Amino acid sequence: DLENQVASLRARLERNDKQHRDRLQKVESGHAHTKQELQATQRALKDTKTVMKLAEKRMDAKEDVIQKVKKEKELQKMSLDKEVAKREARIKELENTVIGLGREKTEQSEKLKKQDERLSEMPTLEKQIESQSVRIKDFEKTIKTLQNEKAVLQAGIDARESKLSKMAELQSTNE
Repeated sequence: DLENQVASLRARLERNDKQHRDRLQKVESGHAHTKQELQATQRALKDTKTVMKLAEKRMDAKEDVIQKVKKEKELQKMSLDKEVAKREARIKELENTVIGLGREKTEQSEKLKKQDERLSEMPTLEKQIESQSVRIKDFEKTIKTLQNEKAVLQAGIDARESKLSKMAELQSTNE
């Protein structure tokens, strides 16, 4: 049960991570989608924070359960094989829908296999959480940068509109 929860959380974290990367690429390709991408990234960031908090609480509350799981290694092996099969199916699905991410998905699949082999080691889970924390901070910085850029662009638009309005008034008074 704990492995399924951990695997589910890991899969959710990876999906969130992938979503963040996709959204960041779209943001860099044009300013037209900036507002929509910013909102989606904020929602995903909130979800990721919630998942991380839940994972930390579960890890703290279930250390004794983890020790029992280590002793039941054969049962764990069967569960992990099923989880690997599910992840491989998900990876194939993503390869058909997302162009250009094939190499990165292969790397992630190899990382997942290595992580599954070391799942019984607690430091691996802690490293994952630290990595996600760094990514969240990076996303927060990106969001703040995009908000600043938006404010600067809006100020420029407002200034131009003001100039155009004044020019129209001057033209109408001169006629």
